[in-house]
Order: sequence, then C-alpha cells, then structure tokens
Amino acid sequence: MFGYAVFATAVSYYLLSNDQIPISTNLVIALVLGAFFCILPDIDTPASKVRNWLNKALLIIIVLSLLVYKFYIVSDWLLLIAIGSAILMFTFMMLKHRQLTHSIIFILVLAIPIYLYSPLYAVYAVLGFLSHRLLDFGF
Repeated sequence: MFGYAVFATAVSYYLLSNDQIPISTNLVIALVLGAFFCILPDIDTPASKVRNWLNKALLIIIVLSLLVYKFYIVSDWLLLIAIGSAILMFTFMMLKHRQLTHSIIFILVLAIPIYLYSPLYAVYAVLGFLSHRLLDFGF
C-alpha cells in the first residue's frame, strides 16, 4: 500500500502546485482525506500502518475512558466508549483481507457522515477509496 500513498501524495502535490487551482484549507483537507481513504481499505491486514496506529489509539481511548470512569466521572458514556473501542479492535482482528473493507458498503457507511459535514470531503474520500479498489481489482 505504500505505492498508493506515494501516488496520492504526488497527485496532491501536483494539484497544490498548479496555479490554476486556488489553494484553500478545504482543498488541502479534502486531499489529505482522499489520500487517507486511499490506504484505508487495507486496514484489514495486520501489517497495515493505519491499523497499527488505530489499534494504539483505541487502546489509549479504552484505558483513558476506564481511568476517568474509575477515578473522576462515573458515566455510562465512558463505559460505552471503552466497550465500543474494544469491539472495534476485536473486529479488526477478525477481518479477512479484501472483504468488508474493500466493499462499496464500507465506503458508503463512512462517506455518508462525511457528506453530511462536507460534500467536497466526501467526494475526495470516495475517490481515494475507488482509486484503491481500481488498483487492487481493476474495479
């Protein structure tokens, strides 16, 4: 997947250095989101950098949620966050490569909330995902 990241970076650099396209914060965020979604489908492989980073982040969230629950705030939300994070970590361990995370349903579930926030961001996320799919499967 390193090649996809290089490809996405090269395209992003071209778009940002082109004088005809005005540079804006929204465009930069959209390009970064597109590059992230370009490598996101391989989160189902144990060697994935995104998966390793996410597992570490989820572990920190679980530990912090439980510590805050135990020592500061007794709230059901903190327990739900910890349990949900643990379920997500377990789910990643059970995924098989090129199954759920490479499906159109996966991108739709992720893109709809992004679309509600910003249609531009959703377009770039979907394009990043589709470029990954195209290079993996030929679509």
